[in-house]
Amino acid sequence: MADGATKFLLDDGVVLWCSKEFGTHAAITCGTLEKPTVLPGWRTMKKKILLEHLCPDEHLNALSTVASVGFSTALTITLKDLAEAGSGRGRAYSYIFFYNQIMGFKRVWDSSCPRTWHSWVAAGVTWVMRDLRPEDDEEAVRILVEHLCPDEVLCTLSDFMNDPASVSGIAEFWRGCLAERTSIGCYEEKDGNSKLVGLNVCVILCQGDDPDFVIKGKAWNNVYKAMKVCDKVDTFKLLGVNKILYGLGLVVSREYRGHKLGSTILTAREPLALYHGVTAASTVFTGPASQKSAQRAGYSTALTVTLKELAEAGLDYPPDENRCIKLMVKNFT
Repeated sequence: MADGATKFLLDDGVVLWCSKEFGTHAAITCGTLEKPTVLPGWRTMKKKILLEHLCPDEHLNALSTVASVGFSTALTITLKDLAEAGSGRGRAYSYIFFYNQIMGFKRVWDSSCPRTWHSWVAAGVTWVMRDLRPEDDEEAVRILVEHLCPDEVLCTLSDFMNDPASVSGIAEFWRGCLAERTSIGCYEEKDGNSKLVGLNVCVILCQGDDPDFVIKGKAWNNVYKAMKVCDKVDTFKLLGVNKILYGLGLVVSREYRGHKLGSTILTAREPLALYHGVTAASTVFTGPASQKSAQRAGYSTALTVTLKELAEAGLDYPPDENRCIKLMVKNFT
């Protein structure tokens, strides 16, 4: 058995492996007992997967089995598709492959979505804070990579943009977070057009969740471990809750900065959270601008960690006592 993977043998000799190595997305490797096939468009596993013969009593009714333990449909592939991918299987039966979300909370995305959390009109422009739409995910990732990574304090100090593995890794991380469908998009609506100009990547964490994110790249590891230092504070206990809205990236496109959109996006967290029965939020704010935006939005500081403390913890940061990251929290009730 491969470490960290769940194996399902579908009838007709097709083996399905699901791994949680890639955050909220399962990595899927599929093939016959004789020849493995990596399905086009899916992330491949880091670890080598060995397909092995299973005893007859290990055959599973895969569709009902994986559905019963919380897996959701991600993709349907026919055996014809497998044959075209080189697996050698040709009959046109359909099999459904699944993924399981890491977070305990699952957003129901239905006909009422995207929901608007705040809007206002200024100088002929309508500004709207609403659920980030699935069709805007790639634009959101582009804005995050091009407008957040080059300017954010920890990323700058880690020489992030000169580490392609880290840029690719954090983009994949954000895609997984956006797939939770709890992020906020800031849209400029003008002359019948809607443009995404900023966003806040948000997930809802339940007490006991243990997200198994894969962090790729030296710079991304340096940034992520700095944020993990703040885990010394149990925010669930501090705020007296069992669910928290957690932010993992706040950005406004450069040409739209200076209008306090950042703090307005943070304010839109409250109706989003309360709608889902979440009464508190927590985020590590890493730079002076975002810390001021958070303070303006009513957040208080739960923990301050200087760059010197990060350096003393073995991370690659200058031993500067005057610059810090802050874990900031807000109770909505």
